This record gives sequence, structure tokens and C-alpha cells, in this order.
Amino acid sequence: KLHVHHVIFRSKGGTDTPGNLKVLCETCHNDLHAGKFELIAKKSTTKHATEVGIVKAQLSKRWDFEETFGFETKFKRE
Repeated sequence: KLHVHHVIFRSKGGTDTPGNLKVLCETCHNDLHAGKFELIAKKSTTKHATEVGIVKAQLSKRWDFEETFGFETKFKRE
């Protein structure tokens, strides 16, 4: 399971923008909150769409999943 981690927590004024989010597996996310390690932030020089494409390509190599687009998710919720 993948979890989204807010670098700056929303309770401390952080946002849901891509620059404030990191994706971690459940184990790493729990370990991070338990203080077992720290994230070292590095500003990305690539565009968000490029990063999403790279992550998607890597995930599809490792796991079998069904791609869903935002409009489909919204339709299912409604």
C-alpha cells in the first residue's frame, strides 16, 4: 500500500501541492512518523507531469494495476 506524506503537515499550514507531498510505502510511512529516519528534501528540477510519468512507468514495471483518471474517480464517487 502506498501512502502520501505531507512534508509540512496540513495542521502546520502545509498544502496538498505536489511539492509538499511524498509517496511512501506503508512501512516507511509508519517508520518516518515513528522517527526512525528523516526525509532529506531536494528541490526537483523536472516538471510535475514528467515526474508523474516516471513514477507511473516504474510502478507499472513492478505491479499490475488498472490506470484510473481523475474524471473516472469523480464519476464513481458521485
